[in-house]
Amino acid sequence: MFIDVAETEGCVREMLRAGANARAKDRKGNTALHYLADDALAGIWFCTETHQIFYELLDQYRCGEDTNLANKAGKTVAELILDDNGRLETDKDMWYGLLRHEAKEEGTDLREWKDVDEEVFGKLDEAGIDWKARASDGGTLLHLVARSGLETDRLIWRSQFLLRRESISWRRTAKEGRRGRRRSRAS
Repeated sequence: MFIDVAETEGCVREMLRAGANARAKDRKGNTALHYLADDALAGIWFCTETHQIFYELLDQYRCGEDTNLANKAGKTVAELILDDNGRLETDKDMWYGLLRHEAKEEGTDLREWKDVDEEVFGKLDEAGIDWKARASDGGTLLHLVARSGLETDRLIWRSQFLLRRESISWRRTAKEGRRGRRRSRAS
């Protein structure tokens, strides 16, 4: 059997076809969802297959519960998506208009970031992801978004999305941030 390990999507798809357990963890505590989340899941640059496999895992393989599992480094699916996205689009924005025109002619998936974020975050919401979970560094997901390096509109949209979740309070987050600064000064 040949498995294309150069691409995460190809590897996950081939392993599922071969009968692998979709919820299995590797030695680092990662599931297939962790790998897909870390592989530009919320990217707008040609990520159709990544989205399809991720949604299959959530719907057909019933991996929704795994969205809240932390790997051995303490990172959940949400953290991998939110913490890693500063690298995705910022250098590419100036070429986006040209590539979007070419991609439409080729029928390639090259969408607006808001469409992708709404789709991916909505699917995670349906799966029951815990938006109030702590990140591996002890901060909140809102902290990850704030330091992500995303362009301003996307950063604001994600911040508002998290704040709309009933359990996330910017007041609590700010209060905890001050407490953390006081502790670090005292030591």
